[in-house]
Amino acid sequence: MVRFAVFNDYSLPFLSDKNIKEKFIEFFKLLAEINNKGLSTLRVPNELKERYVLDGINFKQFIGQQRDQEFKRKIISVLINGSIVLIDFPLIKDHENETQDIMNSCEYIYQNKPTESGLACCDIWNTLAVSFNSDNQWNTDNIILTKKIFQIILK
Repeated sequence: MVRFAVFNDYSLPFLSDKNIKEKFIEFFKLLAEINNKGLSTLRVPNELKERYVLDGINFKQFIGQQRDQEFKRKIISVLINGSIVLIDFPLIKDHENETQDIMNSCEYIYQNKPTESGLACCDIWNTLAVSFNSDNQWNTDNIILTKKIFQIILK
């Protein structure tokens, strides 16, 4: 097992801003919990500040809209500066050829759609996928992901 968790990029954006502050605080607690279990890094596909928190609103804009200065500082501290866990990207590093080979030799499917997301990578690396509780489907300790392995038969 690797020493990092992966971000479930499907858990963003939130469908609405209802209770969003509480959901961020839950996410911060989840990051602290995985850090306590020895996973000191969270790998994400790309920089979080460019990801959408709500439809049409990325992290940078979302942070700018926050009136609660303590909450604003906490978001910056945790998700931009990595005060609980290091936020690292990209999901798969250029030198991780074995991981890329595995991705090329199989197909991961989530909800009938092919995916190369954090969900697929958590299977490859046998690590945890960390999600925002942005929808009921992420309020669980397991997610069903289909894996199809391709076999090449040479004659």
